[in-house]
Amino acid sequence: MIALSFTLEENEVEDWQYPIEDILDKYLAHISEEIHKVENNILQLELCTQNWLDKMIDLKSIVGKRIYTRAYVDETDGKTYCRLIIEKE
Repeated sequence: MIALSFTLEENEVEDWQYPIEDILDKYLAHISEEIHKVENNILQLELCTQNWLDKMIDLKSIVGKRIYTRAYVDETDGKTYCRLIIEKE
């Protein structure tokens, strides 16, 4: 289990689901017992991985980075999707 705090951008305060769901998918994690709290644009979560130590170590690597989603159009089907962006330090 790992506890993380995310500073939300103005447009994320009410709907913080993205990019959090993409982070959960990428690192095979889930929110522990739906424990979460938002105060002063800070989202606090307890995340768990399903016995995948390497995924927990990878998840820890996002600390201090800006994370967001960006829409893009897939060239094969022309549909719009969101891509998770994790900026380097």
